Amino acid sequence: IELLGHAVMVTTTPCAGPCSSSALYDGATGRLVAAVGGGGGMDTSYTTPAHVAGDVWAFNDGSASVIYQNVRTGRVLARTALPPDDCGPDGCDPTRLVRAGTGVVALGGRGTLHVLDRGGRLVATYTIPTCAPQ
Repeated sequence: IELLGHAVMVTTTPCAGPCSSSALYDGATGRLVAAVGGGGGMDTSYTTPAHVAGDVWAFNDGSASVIYQNVRTGRVLARTALPPDDCGPDGCDPTRLVRAGTGVVALGGRGTLHVLDRGGRLVATYTIPTCAPQ
């Protein structure tokens, strides 16, 4: 359970994972608003919601996508696929979303930073130099 402004996100994981799904509820009435990710839902096993602005929050899924969703209405405003990185054929899914200025940064594997603007558009990708494991 996570509070997202006035909304409540409830996540259920019916198996050993990754197979979680999340739903948004109105915090005042308890009414179901929508599934996180919209009608088709999405795997929320690794989601780390980040507040964008107003009622809009960003969610990441297990397929390197970032979804901007209004938690009051349930409407999905943007769905952005992130570019592949250098972590192999399946890539490194973003593991953490953080609010940055007026947008969101998805912190990916091996020091990859994907910057999304307020509308959910990918505006930059940076690779931060990292040291090899010893």
